[in-house]
Amino acid sequence: GAADGGPVDGGAADGGPVDGGTAFRIASLGTTGCTTVDHGAVTGDDRGGIAVGRERVLYSGDDATGIYDLALSAGVPAVPPDGLAGAARDVMVSDVGSGTVYLLAGATGPLGLRGGTPSRATRLLPMLPTGRPDAARSVTLSTAIDFTGADVSLFAGRGEIAIHDGANLFVVNVTTGAVTGLGAFTLPSLLGCENWARWGLLERVGGVRSLVAVESATSIVRIAIPSGMVTTVGTFTDLSDMCSFSASPTLGRWYFHQEGSSQFASGLGEVIGYCNATFTTSGDDFGVTALGTDGCAVVEAEALAGDDRGGVTVTGAHVFLSGDDALARWNTDLTAGEASSTFRFDGLVSNLATGTIYSLADAMGLLGNGGGIVSRLVEHDPATGLPASTSVMLSEPIDLTSGATVGIFAGWNEMLVHDGTRVVRIELPSGTVTDLGAMPALDYYGCENWAYWGVAERGLDGQRHLVARTSGETAPTIERFLVPTGEREVIGTFTDLGDMCSLTVSPATNRWYFHHESTSQFTPADAVPEETLGFCGAVFETM
Repeated sequence: GAADGGPVDGGAADGGPVDGGTAFRIASLGTTGCTTVDHGAVTGDDRGGIAVGRERVLYSGDDATGIYDLALSAGVPAVPPDGLAGAARDVMVSDVGSGTVYLLAGATGPLGLRGGTPSRATRLLPMLPTGRPDAARSVTLSTAIDFTGADVSLFAGRGEIAIHDGANLFVVNVTTGAVTGLGAFTLPSLLGCENWARWGLLERVGGVRSLVAVESATSIVRIAIPSGMVTTVGTFTDLSDMCSFSASPTLGRWYFHQEGSSQFASGLGEVIGYCNATFTTSGDDFGVTALGTDGCAVVEAEALAGDDRGGVTVTGAHVFLSGDDALARWNTDLTAGEASSTFRFDGLVSNLATGTIYSLADAMGLLGNGGGIVSRLVEHDPATGLPASTSVMLSEPIDLTSGATVGIFAGWNEMLVHDGTRVVRIELPSGTVTDLGAMPALDYYGCENWAYWGVAERGLDGQRHLVARTSGETAPTIERFLVPTGEREVIGTFTDLGDMCSLTVSPATNRWYFHHESTSQFTPADAVPEETLGFCGAVFETM
């Protein structure tokens, strides 16, 4: 969330780095898992302009820009800027990596508000959760961009955006504001919006960029830079007048607008919606800014999972807890749960970027209490939590037979393992193993199992941290430990965490999830649970 007044959806205010290792590419734009809603009552007639943040979807109509949750279950108009009655935003574009939504702006404020034709962009303004521009976090462009033509296109990328002014193409690094002019570039004939621009996506893999846009009611195309070669990304039966779409790689969705009926909706007027999608991303950085104590919910877990054992993981739609009796799953709000399997899963870990769950395994099968020689990761079904037939083979085995308590840390496209003396990194989904060197044992709080569970961070400076609950009972803390020196930094100090020994995070929902036995500061005063599974709000940085 952005209760701290940060950018929309808790994304990094200045976006993320752009380099040859920062990849973003569409593998597929699906037609399944779709949801659509009529936004006319919130925004008025269609206009064009869609942006997806880490917690919100924004769409601009003639009357207002609507702000919806990611499930599109609730929407409200954006708060008008000071001195203006209209709430429409004509110049939104997002960083699909960080989830930050920006407004193109000039010296006096955002461009194009209330239908004014944009003329010159000199900076980017992150949007607050209300839709207001956050002038304090303004990013100044290294070169102003003038809009002299009427056929403008805006493309949301990862750590960068692209602007086509009708004749020339520019790429803007949202961290530094550096503008790279790519010169004259001709776009093919594309569907246009009832506005000054259209909206699509900017891909980049290995330094090679492409633009993705709606070509017609039946096709979305990729336009290679600098050749201009056009290839098909997806063929459809009816996209109606779709002219603006964006993406959430974290949720595995593409979001869109269209008027009237299409293959996704019928009987609606103005439609925003989403469907499943698959993306390629790499080079991600991830950090925990705050683990909060508000927005919490807890549930009694013993009836489904049995006595505590250790290990909690989160996918896009489910939370899994491993107990003595079963692996149990709940929806992410913890309002409904059931047992998945009576098998004990002692080596669960997830990829925070994709929500994919794995189990540590050796040549014979899944690791149990006591560890083993890890040679592969067995993927789990994201819906049931049961092991699937897919395995990720490690580039070299990891010996976890020393008898020391092992720390298992879920990271962004990686996981880290601390065997008590050394830290090893496993890149996901490739399985490449890297020895990060000797590291002192952490001051951790142990589980009733062979391991404890936490979170792996990676920063822009290349440094990694391990995040875990520390051993203290009085004024307990959750801290980050620098790899490999062990230098400590407190993330949060609490009054009572119970015997919490396993925690994880869900950047998609801006929550941290945990398990402990009996009571803590998060359980109701009149309740005495046996086993507690819960979550609270959190703030993350993904760059």
